Amino acid sequence: MLSSNLAYLELLNTTGSWKEIIERMRQCIREARNPFPDIYRLLEDPNWHPNIVGAVALLLAPGNGEAVERLWKCMDKGSWASPQLAAAASLCDSHFSDDARARLVQRCPIQAGGLYREEHFHQYPDARHNAKLASALVRLCELREVAPGWLVELKHDPEFAAFLASDTDRGGQVAEQWLADMVTVVPRASSTMTET
Repeated sequence: MLSSNLAYLELLNTTGSWKEIIERMRQCIREARNPFPDIYRLLEDPNWHPNIVGAVALLLAPGNGEAVERLWKCMDKGSWASPQLAAAASLCDSHFSDDARARLVQRCPIQAGGLYREEHFHQYPDARHNAKLASALVRLCELREVAPGWLVELKHDPEFAAFLASDTDRGGQVAEQWLADMVTVVPRASSTMTET
């Protein structure tokens, strides 16, 4: 049903015919008896291309805590699409702030086996932590009705501030824009958040 052959770049950047792609995905999900095995497969793939398709599919088929957990695991393994994946999590995880905090206080460690093998971390120790994801999570938490108090405290930590400043990919801005685009086509995602 769902495959990573969909135009993942258009979904990643919300460009071109991305809204039409989402409508085709919505139709596939409606026709499927159970879309979640496909969504799990997309989120578990080590490549970010299917991950972005899986994250969008999860927004179209909310209400599955296991899928939300797999989305977080996908981010934990490192992904070039981590801002978009984080934005998706902010829409479908009712415990988003808590889940984001758990990662932020540890500076978003990357688990070996996703983008990176353990040998990579020996060669590049700074790569053990994902500043792009951290920047995205911080911005998405700030966009909540009330930014959590723990976030204010964390941002005042000089080491954490330096870590955030190391994000050269503008993870927070990317996440904010992707979120703004997604809510135009998935307006009920935030009202159908699931518990994880």
